[in-house]
Amino acid sequence: MVNHFRVSLLLGLGMTIPLLSVDCSDYGKLSTHEMIQCTDRELQQYDRKLNRVYRELMQRLPPEERQRLREADRAWITYRDRECDFEGFEMRGGSGEALLVAGCLVTKTRERIRDLQRLLPDP
Repeated sequence: MVNHFRVSLLLGLGMTIPLLSVDCSDYGKLSTHEMIQCTDRELQQYDRKLNRVYRELMQRLPPEERQRLREADRAWITYRDRECDFEGFEMRGGSGEALLVAGCLVTKTRERIRDLQRLLPDP
């Protein structure tokens, strides 16, 4: 669901960020670049979880509801990306902009997982 090209572009204005073995446990001691790496890694994990929850919900919904979920999800992705891009505005052009955007993407994706999980019918 996450457009990783767009995230990489936002996280470095075209600079790709390799996922090095950065220890993310002490976030306060990391450089901005390392914080972005950790946040990107976290986003990838949440994105995989979101995709699993979405697929499970699609399988368990009645057929007539699947299209509604598909449309809602497409609208949510557009909302999330635009909202997070705007959230970086206060640091526009600075090194913290990418970190604000990435952090917002993580937060919004985590919230979406929670929202979709609440819609899962009992097994």
